[in-house]
Amino acid sequence: MALLIHLRKCHICGTVTEQKQEPVKKCSHCNKALAPFFYFDDQTKVVLSDMHLRPPLMDGEFSPIHGLTVSWEQL
Repeated sequence: MALLIHLRKCHICGTVTEQKQEPVKKCSHCNKALAPFFYFDDQTKVVLSDMHLRPPLMDGEFSPIHGLTVSWEQL
């Protein structure tokens, strides 16, 4: 089974919180609740590359705010 690590940066204090197997819902430093993502799933979104253009958004698709969250899967 792959180990899923979720990292998320707090919009209040800037601390990066890491959690295994579950999405980060609270900051580990200031204990503020982090807003859930309603318009996309960061685990199924196409990974963007530094070497290629970003794919165009489809009709009705919202672009995520880049750089606030990451899911890392370790095989």
